[in-house]
Amino acid sequence: MSGWVLRSALCGCALLFLLTGCWDITQPEPLTIPVLMAVDRQSKGLRVAVEADVPQLMHSPGSSSGSGSTRPTWVVQGTGNTLTEALRHTGLDFPNRNPLTFAHLRVVVLSQAVLQGPAFSGVIDRLARAPYLHRTFWLLATAGPAAPFAETVNPVGPDPVEVLDDVLRALKHDGSAYPTRFYRCLERWENRPFAVVPLPLLALRSQPGLPGASDFAVVGAVVTAASGAVGRWSPDEVATWGLLTNRRPSVLLTVPSGKGQWVLQVVSEHFELHVTRQALEVKGAVGVSIDEVDGHPNPLPLSTLSQQAAQQLAQRAVQLVHWTQVHRVDAFTLYPHTERLGPLASPPAPAAWMARYARLPVRASVRVTVRNAGSLLPTHPILSYHPSATS
Repeated sequence: MSGWVLRSALCGCALLFLLTGCWDITQPEPLTIPVLMAVDRQSKGLRVAVEADVPQLMHSPGSSSGSGSTRPTWVVQGTGNTLTEALRHTGLDFPNRNPLTFAHLRVVVLSQAVLQGPAFSGVIDRLARAPYLHRTFWLLATAGPAAPFAETVNPVGPDPVEVLDDVLRALKHDGSAYPTRFYRCLERWENRPFAVVPLPLLALRSQPGLPGASDFAVVGAVVTAASGAVGRWSPDEVATWGLLTNRRPSVLLTVPSGKGQWVLQVVSEHFELHVTRQALEVKGAVGVSIDEVDGHPNPLPLSTLSQQAAQQLAQRAVQLVHWTQVHRVDAFTLYPHTERLGPLASPPAPAAWMARYARLPVRASVRVTVRNAGSLLPTHPILSYHPSATS
């Protein structure tokens, strides 16, 4: 009897293992994964357009903008008084129907109407609070509507977001754009008084043979503070800012001479900015190389060429610093590194410091050294006793 009971108990335990694993099964949710978000301001609230990578499980919620790659992309749009409401009105942001997850968001484009309006703080706050959001996406600006950037197609290549990502990385080389990750924007706005972030200003252009706008261009920057847009910079002003903050941009300078011009490329730079009791001082040492002789310039002594390049850089530095004084922003993180009063001196109040900063005269001293004249020396004798100059 005892043997029969033991065998029955063993059989029952074996059956229990076969019955487990299915009674509480939960099917995986088909998530919608936004990679680019474009936010516009309308007369009544906000309009959001989202380009998303969508798994094959997803039913068609919007218009397809497949780029020919293995990952299908969809564009969904919604409107609302706030960003949260606009996202909900895309038809995706609720349980059991492809809920939005921002874990893979790579680009956010804000129209200038959003940047200049009262909605800016709400949009930034919503992005900062979004759960599971990796705050490493690019924050960009556009002068016109932002929605076309989400609707952009690229039928002959990779996903448009990948194209835009490559464009932004390449533009850092020549100094015409400095894309900033979202978490860096938050750090600067929250922790430094009057600090600004120049957001790359995007434009769309069409390529021959492709429908609609299909290529990205950067046409400057929108200078933004914690309260929104402060003003705009041209590509040359963005490059000058890169020089003054030692970001190693490959800036080109042209020095006219006779019926042509010398084309110089900045190969090294070291700038220091100081706020003293008497003035705002800019000091820099720049190395350049002669890249090209355009046309038929007159032969110049090397010292004259360096002098003219130094004058150009000094003038650009003064103009940009004066711009920050007029708009009362600290684009060079000078506060509280100011007032050489000794190690025990406490920094002044931010408002008082900015008021004095805006009134100070600007003095610029730039030394330019031509490091490599190349093979141009035999044809264009630019020999000099002094290969550097200061302006």
